[in-house]
Amino acid sequence: MFKKILLTVTLLYIVTSAFSQTNSFIKGKLVDSLTTEPLAFATLRLESKKQGNFIKGQLADDKGSFQFVGLKDDKYVIKIEYVGYKTKYIEISYDDINSPLDLRAIQIVPQTQLLESITVTGIRPNVVTTLEKQIFKAEQFEVAKGGTATDVLKNIPSIMVNADGEITMRGSKGFLILINGKPTQIEASTILSQISANSIEKIEMITAPSAKYDADGKAGIINIVTKKGMNEGWSLTSNLQYGLPQIKEYDNATTPKRYGADISVNYKKGDWDITSSLNYLKMILLGNELAMQTPL
Repeated sequence: MFKKILLTVTLLYIVTSAFSQTNSFIKGKLVDSLTTEPLAFATLRLESKKQGNFIKGQLADDKGSFQFVGLKDDKYVIKIEYVGYKTKYIEISYDDINSPLDLRAIQIVPQTQLLESITVTGIRPNVVTTLEKQIFKAEQFEVAKGGTATDVLKNIPSIMVNADGEITMRGSKGFLILINGKPTQIEASTILSQISANSIEKIEMITAPSAKYDADGKAGIINIVTKKGMNEGWSLTSNLQYGLPQIKEYDNATTPKRYGADISVNYKKGDWDITSSLNYLKMILLGNELAMQTPL
């Protein structure tokens, strides 16, 4: 009879002890202190505060939750580590093994680090190539500064300017000149000599013009884009031409001569662009005299 009572008490103690260990646990959830997002798979280390020895360790689950089970009455320290966050220490006095301890949401503070200032410098390309055109920044042509648009064009590939100021594009004169996207009725050499190189922002060379342009642009289109506000107001341009004396006369009836002059007055304001010009050219070649004059 005594043995039966002792066995019953022993079994009851074992069951009670097992039940107590099952209910003796510490749990919680790790979250970001700024966003409250769960910190999955953070590292936790449980240590005894009195003895300082390691007791248990584990990783939080994918929802940031953790649980230490089978604990005794003691004072504990939980060490929490997570990449990019400050290490957190939690001190716990656990003196009731029959009651679970829920720490609920534990906020972990992100690790902040001040970096030195960084200066990023970008360089704009001088030439931009697209499917239909090439764009040249006028500021890249240092030798043309102080000159005219003609001096700028001399530095652009596929464009040739001869000694007489005649311009060809890819060996052809069949091209169209646009000023800020608008066609001009003035001769190319004349209008280009009136535009200051310093007032040009960029030059667009369109090698495959669309059908909206007339046949004059079959060889291509040169669009000169000026800086805003640079060309408004009055402008006066004049040119003088004179041919050097010929070394040998070749028995001509008259000595070959060539001289001339032109003057242009322009007023531009907003959408208004008014130009008036006068030019005179006299040429005596092989005894024939040619004089041209264009009135205002």
